[in-house]
Amino acid sequence: MAVATIPEIETVVGKSGRTESALDPAPLSMYENMIQYKSEYMRNESGERQRYKMNDDGLFVLKNEKFIINPNNEISDDANYEASQLKTNATNEDLIPDDDGEYYRNWRP
Repeated sequence: MAVATIPEIETVVGKSGRTESALDPAPLSMYENMIQYKSEYMRNESGERQRYKMNDDGLFVLKNEKFIINPNNEISDDANYEASQLKTNATNEDLIPDDDGEYYRNWRP
């Protein structure tokens, strides 16, 4: 459960203990985990990295006219946004594809 809270992790499945066999030298307290990571960047239907629309202040523009902070860019000090205008995460359905935009990272910077 602790590993699943890491933002880069898609899914994690694990087992504890060992099989009842003389051939398994693992201790009873051993854990085995299978971890599947998220893709580093959001991808389109064909599996390629997708670029998304950004405004002049370096924020991603969402379809509901709100914005999401791009953790890889710094916001200028003169940019003035209310907390209700900003979101903390987005999905493919929220973002607007744009060939001249930036890639959206699923992971932290």
